[in-house]
Amino acid sequence: MDINELLSGVFSPDVRAMEARFDGASLYKFLYFDSEEGTTRYLTDPTLKFTQKSGLNDPFELTRRWKDFGSVPTYDIFQKIIQISLEEKLSNTDYIYDELVNSKEFHQSGMSSQQLRARLSSTEARGLLIQLTEQIRSQLPYLTKLFFGVVADQFDEQIEKIVSKMGILSLTEAIDNRALWSLYANSWRGFAIELDPQHDFLFSLKEKGGRRSILHKVFYRDDRIPDFWHNPHYLFSVKNTEYSFEREWRIIRKLDDCTKISIAENREIFVVNTPPGLIRSVIFGYNYDSDMMNRQIELLHREFPSLKFYRAIADISTGSIALAGVSL
Repeated sequence: MDINELLSGVFSPDVRAMEARFDGASLYKFLYFDSEEGTTRYLTDPTLKFTQKSGLNDPFELTRRWKDFGSVPTYDIFQKIIQISLEEKLSNTDYIYDELVNSKEFHQSGMSSQQLRARLSSTEARGLLIQLTEQIRSQLPYLTKLFFGVVADQFDEQIEKIVSKMGILSLTEAIDNRALWSLYANSWRGFAIELDPQHDFLFSLKEKGGRRSILHKVFYRDDRIPDFWHNPHYLFSVKNTEYSFEREWRIIRKLDDCTKISIAENREIFVVNTPPGLIRSVIFGYNYDSDMMNRQIELLHREFPSLKFYRAIADISTGSIALAGVSL
């Protein structure tokens, strides 16, 4: 059995599902400001907020959703992976030669590279390597258990340190969701911005060219997995099922890569400026003040001629939400 087959026994099939890429037409962010000045300031110079753990609406987000750091089956699999890897390396004379010939000890020994190669090919050296392999194999169960035990003792603390340095941008694919309009746009008095999901802002560059989406789909689960390694995505990409109406996609970003803004009551928020072309349109809620909307559309049309505007309409006859285009 090779290492990839062994790893498939560690990770749940859910891991691949949680790495799904967004293939929809648009993503949205709901917003509300309590003054015309604040709304206009945002719309003319929009930013995206990356929320810290303490500001998220689910107190169980970014917390432990697994029973153990590593279960016994996981120990066994990692032990086999380490054993296979070490045995492959210790049986490879070229690998050992490359490691030794670049070492400080070799350069201090006065030995030539030809002499080193000859010694590694000797019967004595092969016997020592076989002996070393057997010694490592006999110690692996103890060493693996020791490693997992040491890491497990510090894991929760380390996770908190990692999480404290990250922020989350929450987006949704559900512009017609009534609950979202009510909760995040102050009962339809706010607005939503539509984002282009193919914009470079939502991708990172791969080392060998091309792009990789940085959007993460949120999955809604109430279960706890046996151990962390079963599905590491449970830390950043799982919320309880009661939030499933949100249909969330999120971006995780280091707070150090955001702009820190101090606000009232000694609080701080972390934002990123939206690049040109990311925002396609503004959708105003049906309770949004019409006069204020018209003033803002006139201003925005002058500054962003390609920006489109819509109003969310409650269609009583069909019981659904429709978007009606708004023009000057």
